[in-house]
Amino acid sequence: MKIEQVSKEDMIRLKAYFTQKYGIELDEWFSAVMHEMNQLNQESKLEIGKATEEVKAAAKLLKGQMYAVHFKDNKQAFWFGFGKYLPFSVPMLFMVSCIAYFQFTSRTFEDKRAFIKQYPNAANFRMFLINAKVEKIGESHYVPLKLKPKTGDISIGTEYMYDKQNERVLIPLGRE
Repeated sequence: MKIEQVSKEDMIRLKAYFTQKYGIELDEWFSAVMHEMNQLNQESKLEIGKATEEVKAAAKLLKGQMYAVHFKDNKQAFWFGFGKYLPFSVPMLFMVSCIAYFQFTSRTFEDKRAFIKQYPNAANFRMFLINAKVEKIGESHYVPLKLKPKTGDISIGTEYMYDKQNERVLIPLGRE
């Protein structure tokens, strides 16, 4: 803060002002304090004025960069927004769809890989599973099969053979 010499005339005017306004005679010390307060008040008014001008200039700058858009109805507002944001939203939607698709297919692939690893003979059942028909009888599910005729090829998924020597049923799964 800069120290300035206060003239005797200024101190007398300040005393006279307060005497006239309040009817109280001020001493030297109190008038000096009042002068300091008055000076600080003037300085703060200047700083507030500068800050106000800066805020006004910034507001004017922002106001110049923004513009209000008015529409006659909601339909016009919708098409404005649609046209404004569609170029950005379509590629984003495509990217999200691609990511979701690749995530899903990789998870499906991992599930299949884990299943094949757990059941190494699962690939042999493919033709059987394609041709077999499942029937629900009561609370259980069955694959109905017919005994293979004596002549002709066996039909995978619908017929079986009976091995009398070993007393077992043979269900064909496919041919190599």
